[in-house]
Amino acid sequence: SNLSAGSHAMVAVRLGRMKEAEQLLQRILDEDMDPVSGHPEDGFHAANAGSAWFVPVLGFGGIDIHNDSLRIRPKLPADWREMQFAIYVKGRRLELCLTHESIAIHADQGMDLTLDLPGERRHLDSRQQRLIFQTTPPPSS
Repeated sequence: SNLSAGSHAMVAVRLGRMKEAEQLLQRILDEDMDPVSGHPEDGFHAANAGSAWFVPVLGFGGIDIHNDSLRIRPKLPADWREMQFAIYVKGRRLELCLTHESIAIHADQGMDLTLDLPGERRHLDSRQQRLIFQTTPPPSS
């Protein structure tokens, strides 16, 4: 099925097969949007639209809820500079900016959250609104 590309892309990301995951994401995007390879006149595939969101956010962004913590394990494709998106966790809006070197979070006030980041757990208290976490050491000058 054309609509299985999202599941296949998620597995490809988890296996580290990034080029394959990127190709599958492009197939997802082309399914309803591209007038050459897609079929926009045939209507909209809601499952495909869901894949167009969850492959980048849950797959490449590495977003997951694990043991009541927000787990963030980005696996951005090599040629992506950054990725930005917003999610709600426990009713609290979080705006994330992920790069190959860092995770930046801007949060509305709300419930305390536990963040499971690469190699470290952090807490975002109810009033804290900004957190920047280096996933790799900054280059030395």
